[in-house]
Amino acid sequence: MERFWNYLFYLQYKLLNVVGVKYFQRSLSCIIFFLFPKLKKKKREILNVAASTIDDKEMGFNIGFAFNYMFFTTSIIYAVFFIYVIFILNIKVSKNLSYYLFILVLALSYISNYMLILRKNVYLNYFKEFEKKPFSRWHYLYIIFFHLGGGLLGVLSIYWTVGFNL
Repeated sequence: MERFWNYLFYLQYKLLNVVGVKYFQRSLSCIIFFLFPKLKKKKREILNVAASTIDDKEMGFNIGFAFNYMFFTTSIIYAVFFIYVIFILNIKVSKNLSYYLFILVLALSYISNYMLILRKNVYLNYFKEFEKKPFSRWHYLYIIFFHLGGGLLGVLSIYWTVGFNL
């Protein structure tokens, strides 16, 4: 489970790197160097600092964003689990209990992601292992289907259990 979860985390990180460079970094650098032509002298240094800030595997923005995407999808999965348990056991949920369940879902999601990914920087060892293997763009479909499937499961579970006419 830990290996699979770290592979999804690795794919999310790689996808964020590709999207960040292709759509944001290039376009923003063109705009910045057009607006501030004096910065063109230090273009290489500025781009290196930007890339190291975003793509750093230990403290970069993309690691944080990848963790947040995994956290969000895991929260949906735990919420679906609790929706089915409440629906099957036919428990009436008051407002106070729903707040506690919401906090419980977020706590469980964070703890499970922390234990599988961030604890003692386990993901760095897996990243080294995954980078040695051949990689194709088709592998990005795994992470896209994972997030879309989690979201679709959440929406359909609400529809199948309590419906949208609350």
